[in-house]
Amino acid sequence: MSRPNMADAPLIDHGAYRFQLDLSDSIDAYIRELRSEQFRALSYRGADFGRAIALSLYFRLVNDAALRAAHARASAGESLSEDPDAIAVSTVAYWVLRQMLGRRLRLTPRRLRAYAKQSLTIGVAHLRRRARPVPRNRRVLLLALSRRFFDYLMPVRQALGADAAWLVPAGADWVAEAVATGDKVVPFGEEEGQKPEAPLTAALAAYWPELALRFDTFRRILEREAPGAVMMTEGNQPDDEILARAAETLGVRSICIQQGWSPVIHAGFRGMQYNDFCAWGPEFADLLQRENPNQHFAVTGSHRIEPTPFLPGQDKRTIAFFLQNNSLMITPRAWREMLEFVHWTAVTWPDREVLVREHPASPMTAQEQAALMALPNIVLCPSAAMPLDAMLRRSGIAVAFFSTTLIEALAYDALPLIINITGAPNYVPDLAAMGVGIEVKDFDGARAAMARLCADQTPERTRIPAILPRFFACSSAQALRNIAGRTISG
Repeated sequence: MSRPNMADAPLIDHGAYRFQLDLSDSIDAYIRELRSEQFRALSYRGADFGRAIALSLYFRLVNDAALRAAHARASAGESLSEDPDAIAVSTVAYWVLRQMLGRRLRLTPRRLRAYAKQSLTIGVAHLRRRARPVPRNRRVLLLALSRRFFDYLMPVRQALGADAAWLVPAGADWVAEAVATGDKVVPFGEEEGQKPEAPLTAALAAYWPELALRFDTFRRILEREAPGAVMMTEGNQPDDEILARAAETLGVRSICIQQGWSPVIHAGFRGMQYNDFCAWGPEFADLLQRENPNQHFAVTGSHRIEPTPFLPGQDKRTIAFFLQNNSLMITPRAWREMLEFVHWTAVTWPDREVLVREHPASPMTAQEQAALMALPNIVLCPSAAMPLDAMLRRSGIAVAFFSTTLIEALAYDALPLIINITGAPNYVPDLAAMGVGIEVKDFDGARAAMARLCADQTPERTRIPAILPRFFACSSAQALRNIAGRTISG
């Protein structure tokens, strides 16, 4: 594979990691500022919308190039104008950028009068809850916002039995498959042209009325279906949070299930308040608890990951690469050098099978695929052709920048090689410090680490059995029983 001329391009964008943390912290500050505009300014029908707004802002802005550029200028010492029209960002981005720059609105007599006026105008109408519906039944509504989450929750739905039903966006392409199997499906959406069912505070009316409309939709569904619990995956989408808050106002339990892992605990994984968060293992619960002091974590295990016993003497020679190119933390040079590293590995160890899985959100170009497929020992493994567990069972080494698969690899007795080009001090959790992986900061280090692992994986592999229960508490079958039992019994 020819090496592009990127000698002067940065391998690590150190500002990208800091941007994500600053963005999350600044969104928190912006939410606090919104709350100062009116009594319970972010409440609607007795539910608090603060976290739903934070999630909406984070995923809207994390890949906002203009906001990132303005943040970089400020970080470099430039004094940005107070005039929002002088900064090339959207209005919503400017709200957050102001927090990043430490520019808080001061509490003046004028603002105090406005606060009192707005609070008196709406009174307590935004705090009222309707009477609860008829007593709950045993039904569980499973929120499936994507095909990936639908597939992930399918074993749980089957374990819950006939009382489970799908809650899905109207028109989703996986609805027909659910209906064909006889599953009950409850669609939602289509709020266009509707009006909120209750008064909105000034902040919600001005900026976030769509959240109130979705809340009304979920409340109507919950009142009609009267489930005992709702379930969601990951819990970091606005709809997850709105459903949980609607359920809370009706006394319905919310259960969130861990689906993956982010080494950066950004706004999407902060401030959670589900009745239960089902974590794969105690290590994840401990890491998340710091940013979620009011969240109860139940260590249930993973229903999709099967810890594999360590087999002394087993020679797992296959090397697996999990490519990522869909993040602001991955520079163009890092992406090109990762592809070169795959090529170098296959050429250096022609007797080893090299499996390559591209990220579905950022597939390789035809030219990039052709360059890898030219080597006979490289096998491209799209998710549709090879399930993740099948790929990891064959592998002795798993390579990625910061993918969840670096942790999942441990469950299948594969060693993670972490190429940390994120700007973060280390991958979280610190697998290298635990002695069950190798972490490097550049590709010269990656080549040296690969040579060492191909020669001898014994030291790290022998430590995996002792560390594995911290990440995966039990077998997948037991995890499924744990999740279903906790959901049904409460």
